Amino acid sequence: MTEDYFDDLMVNRQRLLWAVATRRQLERWEPLVAASVRAGYARHPFPDADIWSAEIEHHFTLIAARNLLRALDLPPATSVPVDPTLRAELTEGRDLHEHWVENLPVFNVTPRAAQPPRRSGKEFAARNPDRGWSAPGLVDT
Repeated sequence: MTEDYFDDLMVNRQRLLWAVATRRQLERWEPLVAASVRAGYARHPFPDADIWSAEIEHHFTLIAARNLLRALDLPPATSVPVDPTLRAELTEGRDLHEHWVENLPVFNVTPRAAQPPRRSGKEFAARNPDRGWSAPGLVDT
């Protein structure tokens, strides 16, 4: 069924849609990260409302980027190269956020007292034995 629906026009539409969605989410998230970094260097508190906004925009950026990867994977094959590490980390980050109920109690507790139940959490834990996960630069875990 999907082969009939995703003709060349629809594949190109999905690739464009998720490329634009990813760029828009980055435009929403990046200024919040920059403001957080600036506040840290100036030793000023970063407003709580902005922390919430950044966490939300980070999550939606990961969703859009993961869907862009899915669109690039649709046949016909695309000539857009995606670094395998970037692909893996975007997929893993999206999965960590998607399964937040299982991951927050594992990664946002110090010292880490439990093992993550899902593959994405296990892979993250293997590469980051002493780190939690959150929007980079916004929450120190």
